[in-house]
Amino acid sequence: MKLRWLIALAALTFLATLVLHAPAALLYSRQAAKAPADAVRLHGVQGTLSQGGFSALTVNNRVVLTDARWTLHPLWLGLLRLS
Repeated sequence: MKLRWLIALAALTFLATLVLHAPAALLYSRQAAKAPADAVRLHGVQGTLSQGGFSALTVNNRVVLTDARWTLHPLWLGLLRLS
């Protein structure tokens, strides 16, 4: 039984790492294809889900924000810490 828990924990850790290091542009393009045309859109997405950025954010085809970056610290989510 203990071995099963270790294998499950290793698999979950691997999947979490895989998602956090997935290309943000790939993940966003899959979601953006389903969104309506006048929705919030990101342009020039680069980096990964855990650390990346975008060149412009538009709402109803009007630029609202330019050159933004993000960094996600998964351990901070467990602590409910934002920065």
